[in-house]
Amino acid sequence: MGGNLALVDSFAAENAAIVDTNLLHERIRKLAGAYHPDASLRPTSDFNFAKGNLFVEVMVADFQSDLNKYLEGTQISVIRSAKDLETCNTAHAELALPPGHPLCSLPLGYIACNGRPIGLTAIAKSEVTLLALMSAFEAIFSRQPPFSFLEHEFRR
Repeated sequence: MGGNLALVDSFAAENAAIVDTNLLHERIRKLAGAYHPDASLRPTSDFNFAKGNLFVEVMVADFQSDLNKYLEGTQISVIRSAKDLETCNTAHAELALPPGHPLCSLPLGYIACNGRPIGLTAIAKSEVTLLALMSAFEAIFSRQPPFSFLEHEFRR
């Protein structure tokens, strides 16, 4: 009988995730100027790594134009294109962060609907600075153990 209850719980969790997704889609519809709920997507087989990572190829192909569009609309900076950014970085190369700077990951918690961890990456000029940051972070925020796969309940 316990197995049947687990199956019912599994369906309930899946149903809750579907309901949450539908509520979020409704919110997007209200907030977005244009929303296309039935956009056709390529099958996952098209992203076969044996052929190369097509997802990365698509991202790289669109990156330049998307970055330029974004930079054109910024109000805070005088940089308006990728070319402007390249020129600025070249002119001020001594200010760029050279390779070799240490970084660390700080755990922020878990995504409520699926239990996946999320975190923050910090970079500094020295490991001492990062160790101080990690120590302070650990002192302020108590450890949140990961969800057990079998005991995880989907949350709203």
